[in-house]
Amino acid sequence: MPPSHFSHRPPRTWVKISIQVPKKISGTVASFLGTLAGSGVEQIPCSDSDGPTSDEKIIGYIEDNKERPSRERKITAFVDRLQKNSPQLPPPGLHTELIVEEDWSEKWKKHFKPIHITKNTVICPTWETYTPQPDEYVIKMDPGMAFGTGHHASTRLAIELIEEAITKDHPPESVLDLGTGTGILAITCALHGAKRVIALDNDPDAIAAAGENVQLNGFNKVIDVQEKPLEKITRHFDLIVANITHDVLTALAPSISNLLADQGKLILAGILCGSQTVSVAARYKKLGLTSRKQLSQGEWSSLFMTKGSFPQLK
Repeated sequence: MPPSHFSHRPPRTWVKISIQVPKKISGTVASFLGTLAGSGVEQIPCSDSDGPTSDEKIIGYIEDNKERPSRERKITAFVDRLQKNSPQLPPPGLHTELIVEEDWSEKWKKHFKPIHITKNTVICPTWETYTPQPDEYVIKMDPGMAFGTGHHASTRLAIELIEEAITKDHPPESVLDLGTGTGILAITCALHGAKRVIALDNDPDAIAAAGENVQLNGFNKVIDVQEKPLEKITRHFDLIVANITHDVLTALAPSISNLLADQGKLILAGILCGSQTVSVAARYKKLGLTSRKQLSQGEWSSLFMTKGSFPQLK
């Protein structure tokens, strides 16, 4: 029997928000919806009978509580502004749906199939089967109520940099996955040889999902899922990965820098290309870190930084 997603709390009712827009503005929409919802969103390429289109569907969830009416008004106003400011583009498609969390988790299963996140890393949901090639890493995943299935560009970029940062001849002794979500990045680090990983989050849904996924992948003795404030962490780490938001990465920069060991490696994701990337890189540079590599996909970017002297990554 699959694990219950609600053993740690009763289910809630949510409003599913779907906004379909051209890819050129999908990052802006995703950032807005993610900030308003206070959680991660999904960006899904759209297609029709002729194949892929130039649109993406941005999906987020707001809780059905007393703040719902004001949030819905903000979403409607935002969509109206998009149409007014970009009259040359097709009108955004806005759709809302009231759902209960049990239904949400079941609906996921119809659309979440095994996917290649990178050339050698495959995410396989627990209800699907996949036969890996000899050089492939497979992560078994049940997202539960947490964010992080690998579909989002920020997760893909973070995993690409993890694969480059962790070398087979010198895997990190200690890793901190800050804002672990489903635990997908922590598990990636363990798969590539990390000796000890702390997966940190302050969301009970994430803690429940990450704990289950760590167990599914057999890394109970390597990954320690913890729900505690960052300031309670006192040890240093050879590698820190943080796929969160620009504002949080900026605010936590001193703490993250202090926790990074000398000659440690840092991977930052969840950053929009352009001014956000520039400001995050500058913030960490002031704290003594060096930017070694930047990856981007669509509107999103990820940074690889280090403390100390390292050769430039290829």
